[in-house]
Amino acid sequence: ADLNPIERFEVRARLMPHVVPSPSALLVTRITPATLADPTLPSHAEMAAQIHAQLSAWSPAVFVGYGSMLFDEPVLRQAFFRALLPTHLTTDGPNGRADVLRLAQGAATFAPGALTIPTDDNGRPSYRLDRLAVANGHGDFAVHDAMADAEATLHLARLIKAQAPAVWGRLIALTRADDVVALLDAEPVLGLTLVTFNQRRDWLVAACGADPEDPRQRAVFDLAQRPDDVLPLSARRLADAMKRSPKPVRPLRATIQPMLMPMEAVAGHTAAGRLAPAEVRERALRVHGDAGFHARVGEALAIRRRDRKPGRTVEDRLTGSPLSPAEAAQCKAFRDADWMQRRRLVGGFRDARLKELAARLIAYERPDLLGPGDRAVFDGWVADRLLTDDPDAPWMTVPKALRETDNLMAAANADDRAFLADVRRFLLGIADRASR
Repeated sequence: ADLNPIERFEVRARLMPHVVPSPSALLVTRITPATLADPTLPSHAEMAAQIHAQLSAWSPAVFVGYGSMLFDEPVLRQAFFRALLPTHLTTDGPNGRADVLRLAQGAATFAPGALTIPTDDNGRPSYRLDRLAVANGHGDFAVHDAMADAEATLHLARLIKAQAPAVWGRLIALTRADDVVALLDAEPVLGLTLVTFNQRRDWLVAACGADPEDPRQRAVFDLAQRPDDVLPLSARRLADAMKRSPKPVRPLRATIQPMLMPMEAVAGHTAAGRLAPAEVRERALRVHGDAGFHARVGEALAIRRRDRKPGRTVEDRLTGSPLSPAEAAQCKAFRDADWMQRRRLVGGFRDARLKELAARLIAYERPDLLGPGDRAVFDGWVADRLLTDDPDAPWMTVPKALRETDNLMAAANADDRAFLADVRRFLLGIADRASR
């Protein structure tokens, strides 16, 4: 509660067989090819299981990162998904999650002077962790090292808690989805603030519905809009309206620590704030009280979910249909079984995503259990994934990585060129093994 470390955990895995590392990322992090291929390191699935076990042991908790809502959390969930582990550990049950980037933006917005906000090379405010932490007294640290990033994040969290306690308290109270939903349902009018690309945007909003199959996916009504223009709309038209700007109805996920503030904190920055307060509240009460509108908004949210195009890879389909209790039980049975039993269980998965991931786990961890035909199919898939020169492939490939490495080497200093030459040899080795 006082932000004092009581335990540390750190783990690194070796590279998955179908993954090509980003040369640019390696140049920044200085992770060597030898480390990527180190056979003494756990596999990706073993690492995911270790992380899941540790976070479960720390639960219930609020899980905090920096920029984690957009990067770390999706990466973590992908890791769990690939290992057939429960994916939403950080938001399940009593757990919650916070993003110190959002807390820093909130402090800068609602408690000016609480933090020193540095500028980037173009003179614009910068919330990059390395710049912000150093500007606020953390000192230099190893950028993109996991533990160093965690320590810098902790430093900023302590500073925000001390220097902007009201902002800290308000946003930490919104780390659990159930608390966000309770606030939305209890307060007729709330201020909603987003800070994107250093641009602050504010609205006065009223809660107006939830996806019936995903109750944490909520929606809010922009009180600058006339209710008479929006409340009669059909679900389909509401779904279309959520795509345009300005949005009369805005999707709002309760699990992302939304910056929901008291009305008076943001009214002066909003279009609705130019209305008389009595008019704002009258609009909010109309929206709150229209059960039919709430139902149509919920259906509009469901339409948006169903309209999403399926991803090209199984990982891109993580946000597809949620697992049923029976499917979750199948995943647990698979994880609890030995490898011979797992091989027999693969065929029992009806969800195509789970069947593919289960088969992939066996191929990664126990390729000796594959028959010649299955091994040939898996090796062919890995080779195609690694070697394709399809410009539309949404993943790093060996041809892309080699071009990137050559471009980096052209502008590199001597030390960086030597590092990149090692990366290039590693990439050529991947290509050689995949093409055999």
